[in-house]
Amino acid sequence: MDELYVIMEYLLDLEYKQSVFIRILRAVEQSYEPQKDQEELKMLASAAKWQMEGCEKELRQIIGQLDRYIVNCAAVQRESANKNNKESS
Repeated sequence: MDELYVIMEYLLDLEYKQSVFIRILRAVEQSYEPQKDQEELKMLASAAKWQMEGCEKELRQIIGQLDRYIVNCAAVQRESANKNNKESS
């Protein structure tokens, strides 16, 4: 169960990072001026890409951790069921 709490903590942290990123994008969108330097816009796009790639990497790690937890729980349940079947035989 502790693993689920850790995974939930990671998910909440990731959710927070994504909400901050969305606020940043909204601020950029509101301050956008058609005359802005293309280099500055390229830099913002690059920073946005970097941020989203980081979130994607974290999400993959969290999903992997959750997957391992589910597999372990299924194995424990299978062992318990096999043990109960042997005892009732």
